[in-house]
Amino acid sequence: MLVENIFSENDIYVALSRTRYLIKDLPFSDSDKQAIFVTIMELTRNILIHAGSKGVFTCDIVDNGVRITVRDFGSGIRDLDEILNGSYKSKTGLGLGLAGSKRLMDEFKIKTSSKGTEIVAFKRIKPRRMRSF
Repeated sequence: MLVENIFSENDIYVALSRTRYLIKDLPFSDSDKQAIFVTIMELTRNILIHAGSKGVFTCDIVDNGVRITVRDFGSGIRDLDEILNGSYKSKTGLGLGLAGSKRLMDEFKIKTSSKGTEIVAFKRIKPRRMRSF
């Protein structure tokens, strides 16, 4: 299990680097690895932007994939339904971070309150298909 406090931009890159090492021997496709890394970037960057740079990133290998957990101690996510269905218009960015991350992962759960937010995202290892000639 990998645990990283997220207080700065540098912490995001440390989390990415350590995750890359953690999953290097798992049979994820290159596109699935990229989906994992993009999701980590989006979710941890939200800690810096929306939660006052106070959060924790966890990544662990489970039986059939990898689980990413991000917890922050911000004031919660308003307009969560609008954000996840893609109808939210961000004033500072594209507004696609959470919705995009949800699409990239196989499972994506959010708990949010005035005491903070927890996001758990899961990517399964998919069986490789044999190529026919």
